[in-house]
Amino acid sequence: MKAVPDIEARGPLSRPLRNRNFRLFWLGQGISLLGNAMYRVTLAWSVYRLTGSTADMGLTLAANIIPMLALSLYGGVLADRLSRRTVLLACDCAAAIVTGALAYLTLAGRSSVAFLVAASFALGVVSAFFGPAHNPLLRNILPTGDQQAAAAIFTATNSIVTITGPLLASLIFALWSPAGGFAVDAATFVFSVLCTLSLSITPEKVRYSGTAASEVRDGLTVVLRTTWLRITILLSVIANLVCVGPLYVLLPEVILKAGGNGQLLGVVTAVQAGATTVFALLAGKYAHRAPRGVTVYGLVIITGAGVALLGAGSHRYWMILASMAVIGLGFAFNVIETAMIQELIPQRYLARVYSVNVVASFALAPIGYAGSGALANLVGFEPVLIGGGLILAGCALASALATRWRLTGEVAVPVVDQRTAAVREVARL
Repeated sequence: MKAVPDIEARGPLSRPLRNRNFRLFWLGQGISLLGNAMYRVTLAWSVYRLTGSTADMGLTLAANIIPMLALSLYGGVLADRLSRRTVLLACDCAAAIVTGALAYLTLAGRSSVAFLVAASFALGVVSAFFGPAHNPLLRNILPTGDQQAAAAIFTATNSIVTITGPLLASLIFALWSPAGGFAVDAATFVFSVLCTLSLSITPEKVRYSGTAASEVRDGLTVVLRTTWLRITILLSVIANLVCVGPLYVLLPEVILKAGGNGQLLGVVTAVQAGATTVFALLAGKYAHRAPRGVTVYGLVIITGAGVALLGAGSHRYWMILASMAVIGLGFAFNVIETAMIQELIPQRYLARVYSVNVVASFALAPIGYAGSGALANLVGFEPVLIGGGLILAGCALASALATRWRLTGEVAVPVVDQRTAAVREVARL
């Protein structure tokens, strides 16, 4: 049996920041996230400057997500086998080289769509190995009681850079060119490398005897046999398919119907990101006071309700702003989900579980993006948003009632010694 982390042992929200290693890691990764937010805007601008084709933009984005989904499971294996810090260092160095090359070719006037697609593909490969190593490294930095606060800090940081990154990219465009955006992104990766090199941590030494394929299978087994993992991942899949994808695709139409423009789009996006920042921090500080099942199901229901409200009230500015604030509250779900995985999954399986979570959660996201646009052309965006929001809220409510608003179960951990069928570790939430 595995001891359940004592929720009373959780410290204040600021406690992770007192840890030198966490400060370095958070600073390096935060600056890198800012560079990534700038990169997305710079990439889109570069593609449209070259061809003005939405098809080329779609191809460039697809080139990024396909290798990430295809290789993330093996990225989890690598991050569980090797030093996670080493994996992060290698990924940041590779990303710095790719974005540095983009900056050089753009500045020299030698960039092309083919090269942008190739660079996007390369960064997708990097992401497949970076993602599974990133969050699990926090287990080598912070005690269990600080994982929820750390998840809140990173979620809030990501929301903040979502707002500031595009603004900085626009400023660089005005003062320099898209090459400057790529150059700054490359510099942020170098800064992240320096911060990661400064960490003084001792990785857990674990022996592995299986093949990479068998270790992927073990990671899938942990997820499939662990009830609360199956539920949270399934809710993420549904959310990305019927709510999050349609939200990002159809939000510009919502703004146009309300008589707004690009400025209003920026405002409502900032409202959502700001609400996520505030509620993520509140979740990091207070969420342990309520049963996690209630918190998880409640936040998912709130997300669905916010998207449905957006569809129903799309003709009024104040309804749009209120809906985006509600959606921002629901997105704090990520804090709880991340903390649960950090606290309850055994160290040796942590990166693989993260990789399965990412691949499963986003596997249907492209269908959500493409399908919502096509469906909106047939029936209008309001039914798509209202229907998607109600579907998500209904699925979450049905799961909550079926489990009596509790997320409890066993973390089913396969053993390396095949003479024993399995080892069960109880993890009550």
